[in-house]
Amino acid sequence: MITQRAFEPYERALMSEQPVIELRAVVQQMLAAGRSRESLMAELEQLVHELRRQHRQSDEDVVLDVTDFVTGWSSPHMKV
Repeated sequence: MITQRAFEPYERALMSEQPVIELRAVVQQMLAAGRSRESLMAELEQLVHELRRQHRQSDEDVVLDVTDFVTGWSSPHMKV
């Protein structure tokens, strides 16, 4: 399960004026710091479930967009 502390960078990104861009940047930083795509995707999936539980549909959509960037289901310039 995602911890509250692990959730903080995501929450800051989701509360920003440009949540998709900010969350993409957070993910890029985590990958650059050595996180594996698999562990990051697992964490993002947990985040989606938590946001769904909280009825935060627009935030859930943002996270799903960013997971598409990680998996390559996006325009080449947005891939992470």
